[in-house]
Amino acid sequence: MSHDVYISYDSNDLEIANKVCSVLEKNSLSCWIKSRDVGVNDIIDEINSAIDKSKVMLLIYSQFSKDSNIVNTEVDFAFSQDMPVLIYKIDDSKFEGGFSFFMEDNQLIDAHEDVESKFDELVLTVSRLVKQQKSKERSFSY
Repeated sequence: MSHDVYISYDSNDLEIANKVCSVLEKNSLSCWIKSRDVGVNDIIDEINSAIDKSKVMLLIYSQFSKDSNIVNTEVDFAFSQDMPVLIYKIDDSKFEGGFSFFMEDNQLIDAHEDVESKFDELVLTVSRLVKQQKSKERSFSY
């Protein structure tokens, strides 16, 4: 099953990730989030499949996610799939290492001062990115 948004986050940011997921889904954007959607199969296979079947990755960026091997792997996979990544920055952590290189070409919503105050901007931006990806999926007959 495809989703509009794959939410990438560190487990320390689960509460915020769940709030973000709820807000997006209340605005008709389908989401895949590990805390709810991972099944009984190999977790890495499920994550790769979910990323592959999503239109946009939303990265919940924090001091925890920047040091998470799983988050880094998810972002690398999204990057290799040429998937748009929207960064939702929830604290004042600096971009370091591979993240600083990767983040240059991606969109950022800096929500570290008040995470929930940026939900409107988040919904609008994600909706626009999903719509752009859906328009690329049209198939043409010749």
